[in-house]
Formats: sequence, C-alpha cells, structure tokens
Amino acid sequence: MKRLDLFDQEAFQQQLGQYPALPVFKQTLQAGQSLLAEAFFAKEPVLELVQQHTWLIDQLLIQAWEYFDLDKKLDACLIATGGYGRGELHPYSDIDLLILTKQSLSAADEQALAEFMRLLWDMRLRVGHSVRDLADTLQACREDSLMMTSLLETRLLDGNEDLYAEAREALHPDKLWDAKSFFEAKLLEQKQRYEKYGGTSYNLEPNIKEGPGGLRDIQTIAWIAKRHFHCDHLHELVDHGFLSKGEYQNLRQGQHVLWRIRYALHLHTKRSEERLLFDYQKVLAEQFGYNDDENELAIEQFMKAYYRTVKRLNELNDMLLQFFREAILREELTPEILPLNDRFQIYNDYIEVTHTEVFHDHPSALLEVFLLMSQHPHIKGVRAATIRLIRQNRHLIDKPFRLAKENQQFFMQMLQSPGNVYRCLQRMNRYGVLGNFLPAFAKIIGSMQYDLFHVYTVDQHLLFVIQNIYRFTLPESADEVPLCAKLIQEYPRREILYLAALFHDIAKGQGGDHSELGAEEVESFCHRNHISKEDTALLHWLVENHLLMSLTAQRMDIYDPEVIAEFAAKVGNPLYLNSLYLLTVADIQATNPTLWNSWKNSLLAQLYKSCAKLFEKESARVEKAKLVSLRQEAAIARLEADEIDHSPITTQWVRWEWHYFLQNTPKTIAWHTKQLLAFDNKPIVSINPITKHGGTEVVVCLADQDYAFANTTAQLSLLNMNIVEAQIVATHTGSILETFVIIDEHGKKIRGKEQIDLIEKRLQYSLASANPPSISRRRTSRRLRHFAYPTTVNFRDDGRRQCTIMEVISPDRPGLLARIGISLMQCDIHLQNAKIATMGERVEDVFFITRQEDNAMLTDDDKEKLSKTICDYLDNA
Repeated sequence: MKRLDLFDQEAFQQQLGQYPALPVFKQTLQAGQSLLAEAFFAKEPVLELVQQHTWLIDQLLIQAWEYFDLDKKLDACLIATGGYGRGELHPYSDIDLLILTKQSLSAADEQALAEFMRLLWDMRLRVGHSVRDLADTLQACREDSLMMTSLLETRLLDGNEDLYAEAREALHPDKLWDAKSFFEAKLLEQKQRYEKYGGTSYNLEPNIKEGPGGLRDIQTIAWIAKRHFHCDHLHELVDHGFLSKGEYQNLRQGQHVLWRIRYALHLHTKRSEERLLFDYQKVLAEQFGYNDDENELAIEQFMKAYYRTVKRLNELNDMLLQFFREAILREELTPEILPLNDRFQIYNDYIEVTHTEVFHDHPSALLEVFLLMSQHPHIKGVRAATIRLIRQNRHLIDKPFRLAKENQQFFMQMLQSPGNVYRCLQRMNRYGVLGNFLPAFAKIIGSMQYDLFHVYTVDQHLLFVIQNIYRFTLPESADEVPLCAKLIQEYPRREILYLAALFHDIAKGQGGDHSELGAEEVESFCHRNHISKEDTALLHWLVENHLLMSLTAQRMDIYDPEVIAEFAAKVGNPLYLNSLYLLTVADIQATNPTLWNSWKNSLLAQLYKSCAKLFEKESARVEKAKLVSLRQEAAIARLEADEIDHSPITTQWVRWEWHYFLQNTPKTIAWHTKQLLAFDNKPIVSINPITKHGGTEVVVCLADQDYAFANTTAQLSLLNMNIVEAQIVATHTGSILETFVIIDEHGKKIRGKEQIDLIEKRLQYSLASANPPSISRRRTSRRLRHFAYPTTVNFRDDGRRQCTIMEVISPDRPGLLARIGISLMQCDIHLQNAKIATMGERVEDVFFITRQEDNAMLTDDDKEKLSKTICDYLDNA
C-alpha cells in the first residue's frame, strides 16, 4: 500500500480550504482506516499496517497542529510518547502525546491548544495528553518510573526542534534513574501484572497485552534494553550477545502472532480491546482459517496456537530478564559459587552448568538440573546461559533417552523430593523439557476446553493439581483442608499422587474416554519406568476413576448406607480411598477457583469418612431400618429433655421417607420437629443455627400448596443465594417441611444477621401466595450467554428407594430451579430431594422424584411428559 493512498497532503489541503475542518479530518481518517482494514483482511503484513497506521495519525496530528497555527503561536513541541512514540499504533490504540512548552502559556495559547485537542477528540481519536515545561517533565520522570518509561520512546511530530533536542538530553535515562532502580521497578511491575492474572498465561479469556507472555513482556524487555544498553531495536540484543539470531526470530514471530490477534480484536470490537473474550475467540478462529475437526473445535485449535505462542514468549522473557539481571547487577554481586557435582554449581542462588558442553556430553543432565533444584529449595532459578543451553539441547530427549534407566531414576527422584515439585515441573514445562520427556504431555500443551468449568489449559491444570497436593503439606492447609493436611502427612509415597495428577487428564482431546485412555498411558509409563505392580495398579485405578468420588458426592444420596457400600466396594481399601480423596480435592481446586467451596469440602469429607468407617469396622454395618430407628430415638430424647410434646409430629414419622432420617442428625431432626410443632397454617421460615456441611440450612414449614418449591427457589435466586441441596417432606398432616442448604455467591455460609433477616422476610412474603412465582429476570451473564446448548433430561429408576432419579443438564440461568419446580407441579410430580451442582456455565442437577398420586416411580409416559415440559420451559425462557 502506498502512503499516498492513505494520505494525500495536497488534496487534503485543498479540501481544508473549501470545507469545515472537522468533516475533512474525519473523512480522511475513516478512509485511511478502511483501506488499512481491507489490507489486513487481504493478509498484508501486520507490521507494515501498524507502521502505516502510525504514519497516518502522524500526518493528521501535524495538519491539526498547523491548522491552528500552533507551530507559530507556541514555543513548544508536539511529541509522540509511549506505544505511539514507539510507532506501534493498532487501529484503536491510545495516542499518547506530550506537549512540551518553553515557558508558561498565555490564555490565548491555552485556548488554541484546547481547540486543537477538541478537534482530535471530535475525530474520535483516543488521545491522552499532558502539557508540561521541561522542569515539570523532569520532576515527573524522577518520581514515576512509568512516566520515565513512556518518555524512553518519543518522536518529534512538530514544533521546536531545539527544545526537543534539549529535552532528549535532559531526559536521558542515565541522568534520572540508575540502572538497578529502573530494572527493579520494571521487574516489580511485571510481577504485579502476573499476580493480577493468576500467574499464568493460560487463562480462559486471556489479556494478550498485559498477561504473562503477552505484548507487555516484550515491551518490558525493550525498555530495559533501551535504558541500560541504549538499544533502539530488539535486534541489537543479538549484537550484545543477549539473544541468538534464532531467539530473536522466535521473539519477532511471537510478536507478529500477537499483533495479528490484537489488530483483529480492535477491528472486530471497534475499540481498544486487549482481552480475548469468548465472544471474540470464535470469530477470530474462523477469520484466521481454523476449522472444526473430529477431536478439536476450530476455537480450541486457535487458542492452542495462542497459548503455545505466549508460552514461548514467557520462556524468552524469563531468560532475557535473567541475562539482564546478571549484567545490570554484576558490579554489586560478589560471586558465591557452591559446587554440586562435575556438571552443576550454584552461582549466587541460581543453578548453572560448569561448562557449555554439559548437556551435549551428558544429555541426562537435562533432567538432573531439575532434580538438583528439587533437592536444593533455596535455588531461586536457572541462570540465563543455562536456560539457553537447555533450549538448544532439549532435542536430545528422544525415545532412547526416555528409556534410559538413569533418566527414569532422575525423574522419579524429583517426584520423591519433599520440596516443591510443582516449581520444578513448571520450569520443565516452560523450557520444553517436560513435553519432550512425556510425549503424551506435549500433546495437551496449550489445549483448552471450551467451557466455563475448566478455566485453565489442560497442561496448566495438571500442574496446578500437583501444586495443590504439595500445598496440602504446608501449615496453612491445616485450616483450609484439615482432612487433606492430615492424610498427606500419613501418605506413604507422595510421588504416586503426583503421577496420578500428571496423567489423570493427559488423554483429553484424543477422542474416546479420557479416563480410560489416560489409565493406559500411565500404565505404559509405569512399565517403562519399572514401577512396582502394586503402584502401577493403584495409578491405573486412580486415573481411570479420578471422577468417581466427585460424581458420587454430587449425584448420589451419600446418606444412604447402600450407596456408601457400593462406593466402598468400588474403592476397595483405605489406601485407594485416601489416594482418591486427595486427588479429588486437588483436582477440583485446580479446575476452577470458584468451584471449591465449603459445601463441596464438607460433602467430600462426609463421603470419605462414611467410607473410611466402613473399612475400619466392616462388621459394624448397621441396617438402614436400624439406623433410622436410632436417629429417631435420639431426636425424641432431645425433645423430651426440653419437655416438648412431640407426638403430633413423631407419630407421623413412620410414614415419612426413610432418607430424611439418614440425611439429618438427631439434633437437626429435633430442631425441624420444633418448627413443625410451631406451625399454625402461616408459613414459618427459620435459619438453622447449625451449619450443615459448610452451608446454611433454610427451613420452611407451610401448608401443602402447589408451587411451594418453585416460590422458595425463585426468591433465593433473586437474593443471589446458591442452593446446593433441597429436601421436601410431606408430613401427612397437611403441612410441608422444605429444607434448603444454601451458600452465598462467594461459596460461603450466610453469616450476617441482616442477610438472614432479609432471607426470612422475603420468603415469608413470597410463600403467602399459592400462585406460581415471578421468575427472576436478571440478565444472564455475557459468559453464560455464549455457552448455549439444549437442555437434556435423563431418568433412572431406584428400586431400593422406590423413586425415579432425574438428572437435568442445562446451561445455567437465573430462576432455573424455580422453572423446574413449576414443571414438576404441572406434571403432578412430587419432589423428595435434590442435589444441585453448577460447574462453570453447566448445571447438572439431580432430583429424586415420585408420582404425586401414588408416590410411585414414574412411568415412561410420565418421563416423556416431564422431560418435554422442562426442556420447553428452560430452553424457551
């Protein structure tokens, strides 16, 4: 594209003489931007387009400056700073300007300057500007490294050239910020950025500019290079020996990929959007030529390419900052060298090779370096030159390497280390060693799952599970997950858990059942690495059954002794139970930080303890009827101790469903009974002072009415309460006992008195009406709207319990439970119990139901009618 096509100064001046200024400027800008957009979609090089766009804006700003005669009126200069000064202007990037003045401005000068800025804003340019004299500018730079950084990259657009030259000399970074302070300020900024994004590049909706491995990381390198080494271009780092030609090419290629994505994002959103939101990922995947295949969606392929790009950039950033640290701080550091062996030594707390041929002569050292880091936890990292050598030699990790006994031993010894194994594996992944040693792991690097349940890529998720297992060993876990903290201390071989974590999702995206395929993969690893038959069997079982405990807790009635017996039979023994529990908790915590809450913690612990009790005393199994009787007797004893006449209710217990007594303690049963005894045909709403499984129990007593469940759930939804369990008991005296376990939107039990009072007041008001509820009209979130799919309803009959179990799988939405409640009522279905599970955007709720007329299991016709009613009501809401 010729620059004359973008901006013809002669034609522009003619139009400016004939028409008002604003339309001429706007039309010229829009015409140029349209040409650039067409060129982008025609696959013109993005580097050229960014430069051309910068040039177009330059011309318009210069013309505007001179249109108001500011080149004559002001003894000042118009300076491009920041990204604009760097010449990297994307379609909707901020345009940062410094108007540097020689002296204070007169009122007339300020008015002229205001008109100049108004024109730019009326053109819809995103202009940020400051007006300063040189003294003010110098002071601002001394006080603020961000201001200093923005003025590292400046260009004079128009105005006093001598003043600009004076400013360049006065603002030379050597005169304002010493190298060490500037370097440390940039490191701190990067650290804070990383923390904001969870320390990973692999977020579901990444920020391509600010996230780890993003464009800001490249800019950080450039700023430090410019400040300390006076490099105006990254290629000069090759001349200084900080980058090889290949590494420079990798850096530029990564920048090119991110620039294309950023350019496309700006064009699609028509704003300065830096986040790859779900709404845009699908559009860009199609735009960039990706298509769905049998294993991966186009969007997943596109995002995998993105994640692998930022992984490489993150690796280069890590290496270069290490080089810079050594060069900048060299004079202050007294070398402290601690020899480890013939191949490695610790240099000022960083591990390095003793000579440059270590990996070539001893390929096993590619694993040994990480083993040594695990054995010496005070090591802060790997020296930059050694990182480069790892990158250059990692191709030596081939099939013979993987089969070599020494290498297998190094890897297993690292997993057996009492230190932070996650830290070592994370570095192995960053430097490309882990994927080379475990080819199955290489396949899932950068792989995302297109839902809101999994918020990290598969490889990052696996490593986070390992991190969580390690965290169980730390003191703070005794408060957060006390059972995990106790079990991990007693666990015989922690490396088995790490391997289970590493392999449990390793076969995702390969087609078929990932649990079964992963089990085959870990078994092959065990055979290659000479792991004992017992440990191989445990690992195979753990990977194949890693979802067993969470699915049982979320979908089954874990208060039913027969459910516990079936679960225990599948698990087999205490070692397998301990292993599965630790893996399950670590897995859920590493899947999505919002999924783990006090309710899930308590539910899994309850399932674990019930199963463990069965293993401890097999002969102590109590028949269901006997257990119900014992609970009833204990509850009656509590009521009689309070001198309460309980007979109006307790005489009805014989007709209640037995599962009610299994799900509640005698103390809770007694409390429920007191509420029912107080019932006088007006709804009673009470908050149980006893915390139930990490949640808050809401108890409702009311006359039998059609829409009780729907009304209650609708109100709780309006109050932003999450229902995790519900139970309905018909007392056969014309009243209903509803119990709900709720948590707040942060996954915590309800604490504040004001909140409790509000819940009670709103529920009492809504339950005074027997009419269907007004369903919540809260807007579905942007993320949830993006994951629309049809509702599915599955049924299975439970002969033991004499009920039908219904599973509803649907996108989450406000008022979902209330709609299901209305559907149950319209189909004459009685709800006994419900288990509510929301995973990201996906709801998987389980309902234990019977026919209203005879309390029997549903017929096929009942199921068909109910399924159609629920699907129509949810999907057409």
